[in-house]
Amino acid sequence: MQPPERKLFKILRFIALMPLFLALALPLLLVFGPFALYAYISLIADAISTKRKMKKQGRITSRRTLERDFLLTKNYGTFILDSYTLGWGVCRLWWTPDAIPKNDEFTQLETEDSDPLEKAITPYYCRIHETYTHLDKGTALLWKTWASRNVPLKEQRLFPDTPVIQLWSGGIEMKRQMDAREKSDKPV
Repeated sequence: MQPPERKLFKILRFIALMPLFLALALPLLLVFGPFALYAYISLIADAISTKRKMKKQGRITSRRTLERDFLLTKNYGTFILDSYTLGWGVCRLWWTPDAIPKNDEFTQLETEDSDPLEKAITPYYCRIHETYTHLDKGTALLWKTWASRNVPLKEQRLFPDTPVIQLWSGGIEMKRQMDAREKSDKPV
C-alpha cells in the first residue's frame, strides 16, 4: 500500500497536468469530434435500416429461434461474419442453414504478402456474398446488425458445432464499383 503522501502527490500532479492535457486535446476534439459523431450516427442509422429491410424480407433470426427450430434438428448451418465497412471493424452476423464448405485457398492467401483486397475478392468469397449476405439477393438470415470481430468467439461457445466464415463484403463491393468505373471510363 502506498503512503498517504505519495497518493496526495499523484492527485496534485494529475490536477496540475489537467489544463495542459485539455489544451492539447481540445483542438483535436474540435477537429475530429464532429467526424466521429457523424460516422457513429451513420452506422447506427445503417444498422436500423438494414434490420428493417431484412425484417420486411423475412430474413431475420434470433438465438431463441435458432435453438428451437434449427439446432434441435441438428442442422447447424453456418455463421457468416460480414465486415461491410472498409476498415471500421463493424460487422453483421448472418446465419444460413446451408453447410458452406471451408475454402482451402484462404490458408494459402493468408501466408502470402498480398493486398487484403485481393484476399477478400476471391471467387469463393464473392459467391458467398452474392448467395448469402447480399442485402437484396442473399438468402442468409440476419442474426446481429452491430457485431464486432470478437462475435465468433461468443457464438462458437453458444453453438460449438456451427462453423464461422469471415467475409469482407465492403472490399467486394468496393472492387465491383472500381471495376464498373473502369469499364465506363474505357473509350468505345
